[in-house]
Amino acid sequence: MKRIGILSDTHGYLEDIDLVLAATADQDIDMWLHAGDFGDDARYMQEHTDIPVYAVRGNNDRVQPLEPREQLIPLEDTYIYMTHGHEVSYYNRIQKLIELGTDMGARLIVSGHSHHHGEVRARDAVFVNPGSISLARDRSGGTFAIVTYDNGQFGHRRRRRTVVIFPAKRPAGGARGAAPGRERICRNGVSAVGVFPGESV
Repeated sequence: MKRIGILSDTHGYLEDIDLVLAATADQDIDMWLHAGDFGDDARYMQEHTDIPVYAVRGNNDRVQPLEPREQLIPLEDTYIYMTHGHEVSYYNRIQKLIELGTDMGARLIVSGHSHHHGEVRARDAVFVNPGSISLARDRSGGTFAIVTYDNGQFGHRRRRRTVVIFPAKRPAGGARGAAPGRERICRNGVSAVGVFPGESV
């Protein structure tokens, strides 16, 4: 089984990357994906872990060296397509990103930009937006994702989520971008992802 850690839109809050790395130290993550904003944050992450970190540039990335706008990353018998998502029209953005990725042979499509977490399945592929661990706009308090891939399938067991979105753990009153009491936390303090409508992801 492969475990892919995904985050996006950290916007310079390096302490949140430290939180994520500490929270996943026992998770056997095989690779990290950073879907943009900021590339410097992805480089910081790579300096603090032995796990490979792949990154793309976001709409706020202007510091040299710039990451590529998109990446096609091998994953066993398929690919991961990752882009920040800001260069795709807002109208039907998720569907367009899924089409872009699947046309290149990817079955996992990753983007950020919206600061909203979610998962959408279509065309034998999974689209994931991990949200933002630092500046959430979905009242989650901050999230990142872990995707599992096993025997050619994303989440092949019933009642098992492919993607788990973890709330970033902060001291009381320290959740940036979240309304008090609005976190979507389920059993064990983990917020599970369902299919989110259209452009709310």
